[in-house]
Amino acid sequence: MPEEHLDAEVLAVWGNPAPQLADAARRLRKLWLVQLFSAGSDNAMRAGFGPGVVIASGRGLHDRPVAEHALALVLAAARGCTAPSRRSATTSGLPTSAACSRNRALVCSPRCGGPGDPLGASAASAGPWSLT
Repeated sequence: MPEEHLDAEVLAVWGNPAPQLADAARRLRKLWLVQLFSAGSDNAMRAGFGPGVVIASGRGLHDRPVAEHALALVLAAARGCTAPSRRSATTSGLPTSAACSRNRALVCSPRCGGPGDPLGASAASAGPWSLT
């Protein structure tokens, strides 16, 4: 860990091995919060952070996106979209619309058609959680 970061008060960790966490516990003397992005906190608890350091797990953090991804995979399989294209194999791993041109499916979050929706305003007319 670089010397210029030793005055950190908050540490966010994801998949760090036990020796790195132990090093952080030993060297980060101003730390008051360790935020994990994983559900389990066993490694952080064993690292030796002081009694005044709060260790917050990421329990529940990924529930919704994982559920949405699983649903998309099930729908893709049900629609026969199982042959990944060259593009999808290198990005998301999901088939692209070209691979599923004979089938149509639209899956939106409750923010369907809202700001940041890649489908834009056209998705709003379909309403949330629409399949076509």
